[in-house]
Amino acid sequence: MNDNFIHCEDNNTHLTLHDCIAEKVYLRDGVLVFEFPDGFWIGSEHPDNPYKECLRTDASRVEFVLENGEGYDAFAWLFVGENRKSSKKTVRNWDFDLFMKKINSGKCAYEFFEHYANTQSPTDNVIEGELRGEGKLNFAQCWLRIWATKVYYYWNNVRPDRPW
Repeated sequence: MNDNFIHCEDNNTHLTLHDCIAEKVYLRDGVLVFEFPDGFWIGSEHPDNPYKECLRTDASRVEFVLENGEGYDAFAWLFVGENRKSSKKTVRNWDFDLFMKKINSGKCAYEFFEHYANTQSPTDNVIEGELRGEGKLNFAQCWLRIWATKVYYYWNNVRPDRPW
């Protein structure tokens, strides 16, 4: 599903989603898709990065090919601060459709912090991040768990004006 992207990687050896914000997420033909209007990071050692410093790409996409091809291969756990004066937190197990609906409505976006792959179960991806939006959804810690047989990273160009 490259939609005319120039580059496609099936590993993140020289790529990172750290501090990158997904503004759209959807399920299409058994693939969970995250869209990053401001791109993601391409490391200095990447063969397609001529600038030899960590730079952002232009608009990009990451696709998780779901293990069973269904939405139930992805879950979202939301940690929301209920009272800003205390450190009390509640945990909500969101249906992934609700997670996608909140992001696609424009009420919030999802910022990626870390992407962990389970070495004992390579299809098990855990992503730590944060919702960015209004009210209780702003700066709400949110963990995603996605069972995917492959992850693809798509982009066109690195942007020398966007260094790490």
